[in-house]
Amino acid sequence: MHLRSIVLRDWRAYSGAVRFDFPAPTDRKNVVLIGARNGYGKTSLFHAIVLGLFGQSGMPLIATAEFGGTTTDRLQVSYSTFMQGVLNKRALADGRTSCSVELVFDDDEGQPLVLQRTWWFTAGGQFKPFEEDPRAFAGTVRKAVGPARLTGAERIDWFKDYVASTFLPYYLGWFFLFDGEMVGTFAEREMATQVKVGVEGLLGLPVLRDLASDLRDYAKSKGKPSGTTGDTVVRLEQEVEDLDKDILDSNEKAIAMEAHIASMESEQDRLTRDLMSYGNGTQANLQELLQRIQQHRSDLDAARSRLQAMLVGDLALALCGRELRAETAERLRKEDRREQWEAGKAQGDSRLDTFVSALGKTVEDVIPPLVDEQRDAVMDKVRLVWDKLWNPPDDDTAPEFRHPYLTGFERQKTRERLIALDGLAAGRVVSVLDEETVHETQIKRLEGEVNRTQSVAPDLDIKRARLAEMSATLGSLQRDIGGVRSHLELARTERDKKRAQLGKLRSELGAAAPGLRRAAKAEQIAALLDAIGADAVPSQIGAVAEAMTAAYKAIAHKGARIDHIDIDGDCNVRMLSKSGRDVREVLPSAGEKQVFTQALITAVVQVSRRTFPMIVDTPMGRLDEEHRKNVLKHLAKNNGQVILLSTDSEVVGEYFDVIRPRILKTYTIQHEDDVEFGHSWPVEGYFTDRRS
Repeated sequence: MHLRSIVLRDWRAYSGAVRFDFPAPTDRKNVVLIGARNGYGKTSLFHAIVLGLFGQSGMPLIATAEFGGTTTDRLQVSYSTFMQGVLNKRALADGRTSCSVELVFDDDEGQPLVLQRTWWFTAGGQFKPFEEDPRAFAGTVRKAVGPARLTGAERIDWFKDYVASTFLPYYLGWFFLFDGEMVGTFAEREMATQVKVGVEGLLGLPVLRDLASDLRDYAKSKGKPSGTTGDTVVRLEQEVEDLDKDILDSNEKAIAMEAHIASMESEQDRLTRDLMSYGNGTQANLQELLQRIQQHRSDLDAARSRLQAMLVGDLALALCGRELRAETAERLRKEDRREQWEAGKAQGDSRLDTFVSALGKTVEDVIPPLVDEQRDAVMDKVRLVWDKLWNPPDDDTAPEFRHPYLTGFERQKTRERLIALDGLAAGRVVSVLDEETVHETQIKRLEGEVNRTQSVAPDLDIKRARLAEMSATLGSLQRDIGGVRSHLELARTERDKKRAQLGKLRSELGAAAPGLRRAAKAEQIAALLDAIGADAVPSQIGAVAEAMTAAYKAIAHKGARIDHIDIDGDCNVRMLSKSGRDVREVLPSAGEKQVFTQALITAVVQVSRRTFPMIVDTPMGRLDEEHRKNVLKHLAKNNGQVILLSTDSEVVGEYFDVIRPRILKTYTIQHEDDVEFGHSWPVEGYFTDRRS
């Protein structure tokens, strides 16, 4: 499969319809090189390809979006925010309120497949997220694909599945469409984490996790028995939900800490190399000052976090006033009463018809017999009396639900919180503000001392001080991340235990209620999917390790120390020399880390056996000089189409010459500005000093 053409209409700086055409790749020439100066629309083109293909699911592939495993809500916020600036300003001024991306592919049999996605905006340029319109066409006659009856979110979900099965699933997208800058970011994550992401993508485990989550949501919505047992189910569901959130937050924290540690280790390695050529020297005073500044900054961040928690939590509610809080709490109590009243009335109403029917048969035996009018009058009186048992509700019951979004449990927790706020003291806030002031003052004072010290200190001592500071910080971070990982394991164990209890309870209750039985079955299937995912990861590790070894050797320079890469069942990585020593015992350089990540990308692409084009924005990224040529050569040798988007300072000169024999087509993106609007468009050929 290869990309035949791209048509952008009113997408960012591309005003009107702008077209890129690409010939079919051959065994010897497969690279399309598109050049643009910064700000001319190169990255906008990359974003158009990603979002035209995946829609909202493509946001993690965009460097300006949240990277890493993110929740659907955060993706939605990120997607909506990102799309606000997509519609071309000239188009909006001319009254056009939509933009679109059309991607035309040739499949492996040479048949055209068209993906077209249109986004709509208000007359003021506001993005309308629920009016996104994806379309697909197949064959030379452009036969429409997909159910015409679906609209809105259902249509988008259908096309998400279609794209995954026909082109590429979103969870493998990062290995085929990526920004070189993001490779640098990904490379700073722990190697085991990188491998796990790759293997899980190969196996489609993100889909299994989504399915398991949906099944648990279904079980939660359908498996709500009444009475004491029902309370136990609700309690266990809430505890599992809390643990899931804790695990998600802790995992994100661990990932961020891994990246921070890896970044500091890279700097530590650089400083160590720099200092190797110097003699001995010290500056204990500078080191002490920097350590004290760091401590005050940590304390200041902690104080600000506490204040922020107060501002968005208790303090915001406290500012509403005692009277309003009391009225709200009382209203919630009365809505609790209404919920109980409605439940009782509904239960009684469900049995009324049975009672009236039985009474009607009994009345037929009355002597002398009643005429039809008399019998109907008796039945009407019975219904009237029954209704009076429930209506009107007493004065302690709310006339309607003003807060229908709260369940009984949530109402109770909200009432408790509102009542507890009466004891919130202003002194707590003042104390935190005073603490912030103290730390800010100390930081300014100590920074002044550092500046005075550095003005007379040699560069050698500054580097030594920085190295000592980093060593202490790294030690602390390693202990902290160890604690986070231990907490994660404990939380996962506790969550699995409670899930098992919940599933057992639902199974026991399911014998008497079909809804509970289905909920129990959903919980069992979700648990089975978890087990399948855990067991499946080791099945792909051997193939990934073998492909990574070959790729690493191809990319790394001739003096590379790696003989082969070994990965165990937990995705822990050993990069072994010929003697069997793990060279990771010596800190790898930033370049070696990026080579590792590029090797992983290659391995996932090869093992997946997909023929989708590889599209790379800013291919040099953060690569060092030592590895740039090898990475370019390696990218160009990939099977199938490779599209590189380069600035005028990347794939030029000697780097252009490296891939020149593989280049099939070149474009340069031109741009012009007028008073209000900018316009970008492609012309064939590369930068003026290099024409293919």
